[in-house]
Amino acid sequence: MLEEADKRLVGAAGVHYVAAELLRRGYLALPTTRNTKGADIVVCNESKTVKVQVKTTHKGGARLGWILGDADEQCDPDVFYVLVNLRQSKPDYYVVPSTTLGPYLQRTHSKWMRTLGKRGQPHRHSGVRRFPNEYEEVDLKQFEEKWDIMF
Repeated sequence: MLEEADKRLVGAAGVHYVAAELLRRGYLALPTTRNTKGADIVVCNESKTVKVQVKTTHKGGARLGWILGDADEQCDPDVFYVLVNLRQSKPDYYVVPSTTLGPYLQRTHSKWMRTLGKRGQPHRHSGVRRFPNEYEEVDLKQFEEKWDIMF
């Protein structure tokens, strides 16, 4: 199990990998200071500016997924999520619009709230969300390396 400091380092690494990939593709990518609300990276081209939230995991195996929060349910056409998997020698990137991710998190959290827990008890509201999760299947391939959807 990672120590808390190590988890922050994994997150910081994800932000820097994403910024580097965007720069490599010709976009201006400006990482924000730590804990800036709403954006880990501000990304610009000649005509548009978007905000990117980066979520990073270093786990994988049979069930690849990212932990998000209830704030990630917000939908904004100028906000994108880049989900990074660092478990390989080369990072895997999945670019998901907030207009897709937000409704997914809302729907699946609502389904989770309507189910009972392992011991038959009702679930309590939680700010934790997972993408993807067992309540709605997602084909991650549709988001893999889809950098151009930002612009």
